[in-house]
Amino acid sequence: MIRVPKIYRYIIYKLYTWSNKRKTDTPVTNVILTLSFVHSIQLLTLNAIVSRFFPNLDVFNYFDDYTDKEKEKFVGLFFILFSALHYFVLYKKEYWDQYIEEFSHESDSERKKGTIWVISYLIGSIVLYFIILWILFGILR
Repeated sequence: MIRVPKIYRYIIYKLYTWSNKRKTDTPVTNVILTLSFVHSIQLLTLNAIVSRFFPNLDVFNYFDDYTDKEKEKFVGLFFILFSALHYFVLYKKEYWDQYIEEFSHESDSERKKGTIWVISYLIGSIVLYFIILWILFGILR
């Protein structure tokens, strides 16, 4: 199996430990759904960039013949399958235990920097999508 890059192990560690603090949550599900959502947004960002310069490659062109209700079902099915893929690719309990062990000894300053970095990554991915939409389809058209 390919080793997950350190930066990504750190993101998993942070999300998992944040979710683990709340007793009523299921931390693994929270991490998987969060990563699936962020990666979906990143895919939408890439699609927006590609579709601006190569309109024939726009993924959403293939759904023009469907009703809005059918499109919603496709989006829901995609997200479920994408989340399942994340689960099977990313989640291995013994590896996640190693991630926790690997990063659990960070200092307070490292922890603060890491928290800022991970939050920036999560929020930045979403904000970047809207900025790209605004630049490519709001200003240039």
